[in-house]
Amino acid sequence: MEAKKIQLYAHPRSDPCRFIQNLCKHLQIDVDYHHIDLPTDEQKGDAYLKVNPNGKVPLIIDGDFTLTETFAIAKYLIDKYAPADNNIYPKDLKTRAVIDQYANLMNDLRFNQLRLVYAKIFLPQKGQLMPDMVVKDAEKVQHETYKYFEKILQKQSFIHGSNATVIDWMLAELVIAGAILRVNYSAKYPNILKFFENMKSLYPLFADDERDFNEMIQPIDIEYQNIDLDKGEQRSEAYLKLSPSGKVPLLQDGEFILPETFAIARYLIDNHSKGQDNFLYPADLKQRALVDMFAGTINDLRVNMIRAVYGKKYMPRQGIYWPESVIQDAEANYLKIFGEFNGLLVSERRSLCNLSDFTLVDLMLCQLIIDYDSLEINHPEVFPNLFKYAITITEKYPMVCEGYEVYNNLVKDYLNTQQ
Repeated sequence: MEAKKIQLYAHPRSDPCRFIQNLCKHLQIDVDYHHIDLPTDEQKGDAYLKVNPNGKVPLIIDGDFTLTETFAIAKYLIDKYAPADNNIYPKDLKTRAVIDQYANLMNDLRFNQLRLVYAKIFLPQKGQLMPDMVVKDAEKVQHETYKYFEKILQKQSFIHGSNATVIDWMLAELVIAGAILRVNYSAKYPNILKFFENMKSLYPLFADDERDFNEMIQPIDIEYQNIDLDKGEQRSEAYLKLSPSGKVPLLQDGEFILPETFAIARYLIDNHSKGQDNFLYPADLKQRALVDMFAGTINDLRVNMIRAVYGKKYMPRQGIYWPESVIQDAEANYLKIFGEFNGLLVSERRSLCNLSDFTLVDLMLCQLIIDYDSLEINHPEVFPNLFKYAITITEKYPMVCEGYEVYNNLVKDYLNTQQ
């Protein structure tokens, strides 16, 4: 009978998860990988809490045995699958005791490094701040712990003993994770950096892990080309060679040229998400179909809003006046669609597709709500559900509303009335 695979529940941006996944690779353990989407709080959902009531990753299930907590998982896997004379977690009682001692220090380092990630990256994205005292305390513990290991590694190649143990593996993963905080190991902790380079030589999987993690956290490198629409640059011969339709935006990726907003967004997500954190445009076929469906409606909304803005404001500046019926038709259409979305987004429905997190179409709709203050729509009064929905999105993605003074003032006024 074929042995059952170990079930591993994890997320690729979590250093404890990557540590366990790499350990499984090293020990040649066959696993079924279950992606738990931490950004959408999947670990807090009912389905996962039935598997792991503490709502943490990583977690393994080996037959009828379930185990959480990183170090406990690592020790179990080594004891079950590694050779009896292995060096990664030796059988000698005193050696294990010293390794366990260092594991507690490593856990402190990981915890405080995670606090800094939340303080400097995740919370600001939601418009929230961690108390300065907490941030400084985390920075202090992080620095002191790194300095402690820096001193140890000044005299020896590994933290304890003449071979790499599970503690060295844990430190290597934390060094990789430090990239998101821009930790300057070369200047501050040269011995740790030397140690890490040695670990990559001994275990090439760390080099692969470092590359994959850096690709996950790096934003897409773009070169922005401003096309002056007011001067009609989109209709110039040079631009029409790139985009015969004369529209913006347009994406050029090497020799590949792609116009049309939704097509560009889908291409970027599919090409750069590497199959992870793809909640903006889910891989599930039915969920993608829902996103595509709403994208069509949002495109109709955008077209009618543009027609109204051009008919009422831009064209008259050039001495051109559209028939009033055309403008009224555009206004009636976009107000109808806004009304339909407002009715759809009742309090218990978080997103257009009724999924656990926002998708691409939610960001598209939110942008239209914010962009077109020139239409003088009083969203808080006319479309209250839509307005509260937009606030929820911009709390998670504050960059969406940067620079939009009218919208931001509306939000401030609305929130003041709720206090």
